[in-house]
Parts: sequence; C-alpha cells; structure tokens
Amino acid sequence: MRALTLALACALSAGCTVEELDLSGRACPCVEGWVCDTARDVCVEAVSGMDAGGSDAGRDAGRDAGADASGLDAGGVDAGGVDAGGDDGGSDAGPPPVDAGSDAGPPRPPSLCGTTHAAREFCDSFETGDLSRWTSSDAEGMGRITPVTDVVYRGSHAMRFECPRGCSYALAGVTLFSGTTPTEFWTRAYYYIPSTHPPSIEHLQIGDSDFFQSAVAAIWSSSVVNWHAHDYLGGAYHDTSYAVPLDRWVCVEMHVRPHTMGGGVELFWEDALVHSDLSLDGAPNPMNTIDSMYTGVVYKDFDDDTMVVYVDEVVADDSRIGCDP
Repeated sequence: MRALTLALACALSAGCTVEELDLSGRACPCVEGWVCDTARDVCVEAVSGMDAGGSDAGRDAGRDAGADASGLDAGGVDAGGVDAGGDDGGSDAGPPPVDAGSDAGPPRPPSLCGTTHAAREFCDSFETGDLSRWTSSDAEGMGRITPVTDVVYRGSHAMRFECPRGCSYALAGVTLFSGTTPTEFWTRAYYYIPSTHPPSIEHLQIGDSDFFQSAVAAIWSSSVVNWHAHDYLGGAYHDTSYAVPLDRWVCVEMHVRPHTMGGGVELFWEDALVHSDLSLDGAPNPMNTIDSMYTGVVYKDFDDDTMVVYVDEVVADDSRIGCDP
C-alpha cells in the first residue's frame, strides 16, 4: 500500500514517469478492479461476468447443496411411515414395514397357526390371502373386506375390514365345535386400529350363528373398551376406561361361559384382565347354542364416519389361548 501511495504521488509531479504496478499475487484486501481469491488470500484481477472466482462459487454451491440434500428434506419425516402411514385404502404404503431394505425392517415372524396353535379348535392368519377357512363373511353397502400384505402382524397376510358411512358391518364369521355348546369359549385376535380412523365399533363377538344371542367386545373410543350381551346374561353392559393402542398391533381376548346359572364374560387386553363377571344369571334367555365367532367391524352406527380395523392371528378354543410372548 505504501508503494502504491508513492507511485501516485510521483505521477502527480511534473516529469515523473512510473511503470505500471503489478498487483497480482498481493495479499487481500484488494483495490478497485481486483477481487480477493479467499482460498489463497491473494488478489486476482476481476473479470467481467464473474463473481469472486471459482473458489467462492464452489463453497456457496457446496453449502446450498448440502442444506438441500440434508436429512431435513429427505429424512425419515418426509420419506418415512408418517407420510406413507397407516391407512390409504389398505393397499397403499401402510405402517412399517413398507419398502425394501432398511424401511422394511426385520422379517415378520411366521404365523403360529401351524405350530403353537395347530391343536386349537380354530386358527387363521389369512396366509391364503382369503377367507376360505371362515364359514361366512358379509359387508353392508360400501363396506369392504380386503386381504393385505402391508399391515401384517405375523406371516404374509392380514385382513382389512372397512365400513364407511352408510355401512353398519363388515365382518367374517366361523361356526365351530360341530354345532355343540362348549362349557367355555375362548377367542383371541390381534387388531390394528389406525389413528386416522378413531374407533367406535364392536369388533369381536361370540354367540350363535343366527345373531340371536351373543356376547360382544367393543371399542367405543381411544379411551373406553366394553363388553356387553345381546339377549343373554340379562343384557349385561360394562364400559371400562382403557388407553386403546392405535397404529400398532394389540392382542384382545374374550372368554364366554355359557351357563344358564353362573355364566358370564371376561375381557382381556394385552394379557391383562379388563373386566370380568362370571356369575351372571342367563335366565330368562339362557344361551341355547354358542358355537360361532365373528370379527372385523362386527357393528358400527350407520351414520358414523368410516371405521377401519386390521385383524390377524385369530384363534378360538375351549381353553385360554393367551397373547404371544
């Protein structure tokens, strides 16, 4: 800078000639017409149409590209189970596992119907992709029963039951015990209720195949479960406060004792007894035949919004099954 000042002073004096100064390679900061190459901390001559040389542009581009490509934009929130989640018709990308690779997670455990529960009166994990093991199925109006492979508890398939407004039921039923009445009727099933469809449904029923008498397990909200009887056990009705798990598989069991005197029902969620009353009087309507089980959206109010429930690993027997360890 001192040399530049002396040169300018000389130029102002008469008869003084000064050679053109070579400013290239000088340390920053730079005079007009020169720009700082920050990577080398030296001045370079400015060229029209360029901004501060390649090193500056490269650093800016790197910063922009890094921010755009970071986990904030492409990470688990946008690409994960939140956007692709619980229920989009059941056939879209559901809750994990959904994709191949890291999104798919560990392989699902196999169904226990052919091993642990092979000797039970009934077990179905829908591995056939249909309801071929069930006695009947029905859906009102626009209700749908659909095999799925995305929202599955065990094995390769589960069954999705959907009942929209204007539908009261979408269910599957099976008649067991060769038309006889067992002294104890136990059933257990795994349910997945998406939070996108807050529940208010009857989802499990034990009774006769004519729907005349039955005991029913219900979910009235995400905080209330229920069991009640139709034309049996004096029309018993029990609400219980319970934090219903949503967006994950949950084990529900119901036990019916079909005695004229001393009959009743027990309801279990995740191996815990929620409510029990096994000392009810069946008169004046003793259960004549208790041989059938129904699951899915067994019933909902006709005017309610769409209800959806997924079902897997359904087992029935004359002794307790219990939840998987």
